[in-house]
Amino acid sequence: MTPLQQDIFDESVSYVRCTLDVLELHERRLRDFEGVKADTNDPYSIDVGDVADAIYLARDNLADALELMKAFYKNDPTTNQQEKTR
Repeated sequence: MTPLQQDIFDESVSYVRCTLDVLELHERRLRDFEGVKADTNDPYSIDVGDVADAIYLARDNLADALELMKAFYKNDPTTNQQEKTR
């Protein structure tokens, strides 16, 4: 992996980690209002808990993507052995 590719990889991992943190924060805040509907007059209106559940699933999928990125990095033959211990 070239130094530029390494920098891009490191920045991508940092970005994904920060995104996961922000999503977790929003999910926790929404859980405080679980049961509140967007439109109380509409029986099909979504519940705030449903939104929190959707954010949880997005976080879970993003965490899986992060693990795939790390696995790709560790299996890259051009990566130095010392770097693979991250």
